[in-house]
Amino acid sequence: MDVFISHVSRVRLEAHALSDALSPWGFDAFVAHDAIRPNTRWEEEIRENLQHSEALIALLTPDFRRSDWCAQEVGAALVSRMPTVVVDLGGKPFGFMASKQMYKPRKPTDWAVVASEVIDLFAEHDVRAKVAVLDAISSMFSQAPTLAVTERMLAKLAYLSHEFDVNTVQWVQTFTKNRFVRRSSRLRRELNNVIKRIPVERLTQKPDRSNAGA
Repeated sequence: MDVFISHVSRVRLEAHALSDALSPWGFDAFVAHDAIRPNTRWEEEIRENLQHSEALIALLTPDFRRSDWCAQEVGAALVSRMPTVVVDLGGKPFGFMASKQMYKPRKPTDWAVVASEVIDLFAEHDVRAKVAVLDAISSMFSQAPTLAVTERMLAKLAYLSHEFDVNTVQWVQTFTKNRFVRRSSRLRRELNNVIKRIPVERLTQKPDRSNAGA
């Protein structure tokens, strides 16, 4: 899922850290100060990436309002009804954002936590976000590098278990290959609890093979 991160240049490192933290969850973030080439016209690149994005995250710092670009990016996203999360980093909402509920990070310097919580907010309201997260987990759960990543993925699976389709159910069968799950009875119980939440009809259907080899 393509997501646009709107931010002032002063927090470009933080925006990049958020982008990196979103990537494992299936979110491809555009960060202007990292992604725009020096010889590319700024306005054209911003407009093109904003048009192709499926969601927007605004890092609302105290100086956010003074940026004409940031104001236009958020305004364009809200007017087009693009799923938008405004992250409260000390700024005051204005314009269309004034009626938008802001998200206050529990750990504003821990971008892995911020990314996880932002994803939950998107997944609550947007089916594309749910699909992106499930696809990402299904493809990387068995190779999760740490126990912490494994636990975060299990939490997401529990949260989104009612959204599983039959192909996702097939992927669940590979989750026991995760080395941390194999070693921990607690994690195996949590995974079994996730599987129990999957609607019975999903468990009994056969995977869709119509696009196989396409």
